[in-house]
Amino acid sequence: MTLQEIALPEWPLGGVDPARMRAAVDRWVRSEAMAELVRAFHGTPPHGTPEEALAQLVAFSDVWDYRKGGLERSDVVAVDYPDHIDDLVHDAARALGLAGRNRPSAARYDHLLVLGGGPRTALARSDFAAHLVRGGIEAGSVAGISSLRPIGPTEVEFAAAEDMPDREVEADVMAAALVRAFGVEAVRERRTGQSPAGEPWRVDTYGPLTVLAAASNTPGRRANTQDGFIGWGAMVGGPAPTERILVVTTDLYVPFQHAAAVLLLGMRYGCAVETVGLDILDYGRWLKPSTQTAILQELRAGILGLASLVAQDGA
Repeated sequence: MTLQEIALPEWPLGGVDPARMRAAVDRWVRSEAMAELVRAFHGTPPHGTPEEALAQLVAFSDVWDYRKGGLERSDVVAVDYPDHIDDLVHDAARALGLAGRNRPSAARYDHLLVLGGGPRTALARSDFAAHLVRGGIEAGSVAGISSLRPIGPTEVEFAAAEDMPDREVEADVMAAALVRAFGVEAVRERRTGQSPAGEPWRVDTYGPLTVLAAASNTPGRRANTQDGFIGWGAMVGGPAPTERILVVTTDLYVPFQHAAAVLLLGMRYGCAVETVGLDILDYGRWLKPSTQTAILQELRAGILGLASLVAQDGA
């Protein structure tokens, strides 16, 4: 089955009006790919008004919530679905923006934001970002957005095997990966502090590269994507309404993280936002192919993210 690719909502300079945002989300919600997926999981495709269709899809997406109870992604046990479901999930992923969105539309961006994670993720995304720049994409600044989450023993061992020894938190491996990928030789400069909630943050600068270890906006919880965007905008970027941001992530996270970037950077600062994701299959050295479970979990995250955009924009 060949499913038509559906564009994610665009956020150009100055943003878009609520009606255009609602229409873009509605096309995604009512797409053939989404309808086929919902039917495959014994549901009824979204219908009715745009508001009704989106609400139906949000509710139905609970069937793809494999992180019930707040499990980390790495702790989710993959479900072994039949081959026909596997084929459909991968076809729908491409159609809905969770694969194949790896080439920016413009030649220059004012800010390139590389989203972090564990050592494998940091290496792959940093390498992909540097590949884009070597391929002709100009970036006024490059920043890694990470956290102070301590990495586990297995991650420490992996980082050391990749010539990144003595790393303790995600931001450490993000910095090492970016410096390596971009070939920067510079002395680190560091700023540290605490958020109003008392959560620590850290900003390291290596010449033209910046790595933010964001503070969590919820005490006791590690910083997430949203915290990273908020922290970068407040402490590093402060993007102007005339500037363009390119967010670099992994393919299956594109819809969710694009929605978060639009909500927390595009809508807040008036800047343009675009999001691209590396193809996991091109980074087999570091990243494993996505399971159906992982794809469906991130599809749900994308659904919730786009619903937040519609709600925030008053659409």
